[in-house]
Amino acid sequence: MSKLKRFISIAIITIVAFFAFVWYMTRGDDQVIQTAVDRAAAISPSETEACVYSREMVRAVLGTPSTADFPYDACNAKVEGDTVTISSYVDAQDNFGAKLRTPYAWAGRYDPAAKKWKVDYFAMGDKIIIADGKPASP
Repeated sequence: MSKLKRFISIAIITIVAFFAFVWYMTRGDDQVIQTAVDRAAAISPSETEACVYSREMVRAVLGTPSTADFPYDACNAKVEGDTVTISSYVDAQDNFGAKLRTPYAWAGRYDPAAKKWKVDYFAMGDKIIIADGKPASP
């Protein structure tokens, strides 16, 4: 009987330790994480962040954003001064279900005071959506 009690004790301790470990690894102080993200973005937003932001803008323009497939490693970013320029493409279905590849270009600057990107230029295919920081006329 003592072996059974010992086994049960070890099993309970193991289960409690496992759940404590899972809790510890998955807990997160969201405020600390957000503060670190804000501080990093205010210091120097990365080309990757610009790429992610430009992709969100592309999704907003697409008729079927859930079908958007972006290339894993083809977000060509170029930094000139405080401006980041992105050129890439998206594969997405049109409203009829046909998969189309559309190139896009995006240029913007990060404003640390406002904590957001200011878009100077955005075009998809042959359609200019934003020019000189303002919506382009149709």
